[in-house]
Amino acid sequence: MRITADLLRNHGACEEQVEIFTRHWPDGVIPNARTVVKAQLLGLDIWWCTRLLSDAAQMEYKKIRTAAFAKYKKIWVPVWAEYEKVMHAAWTMKYQNVMDTALAEYEKIRAVALAKYVKVMDPALIEYEKAKVDALLVALRAQPEKRRKPWRANNNGTCWRSTLISTYR
Repeated sequence: MRITADLLRNHGACEEQVEIFTRHWPDGVIPNARTVVKAQLLGLDIWWCTRLLSDAAQMEYKKIRTAAFAKYKKIWVPVWAEYEKVMHAAWTMKYQNVMDTALAEYEKIRAVALAKYVKVMDPALIEYEKAKVDALLVALRAQPEKRRKPWRANNNGTCWRSTLISTYR
């Protein structure tokens, strides 16, 4: 069977693939092992050509392809299983060793860093809380007797601020 640009177009090949084909085989080509390899290297979708086969040729192609795949699978399945077994063992052993060591080192560093943080932040937090209390007392003393409007209640009759605060306790 000679494959030509017209044949490809008549069977719905995309124009980009037809253009590549035409640049290399302007008069068409009778497929052989060499031209199929070249087509693959050019980026042509060689499997698309199975659409050009007659029903009888399709059946023969599928029969040969199925037998070849069965032979391939017979080799592939046990080899892949062995590969996964080895990789799993290596991954588990290596990963676990690395993770255990890394986690222990992380915990040491974290403990030191947290102790330094607490040592600095605890006094600062106490000072901050004292300043907030002082600010509140100053504001309350300066507040005239006339009160501001009360907090708006939410749907269940409780103050939204109380609800918010209790959520974070």
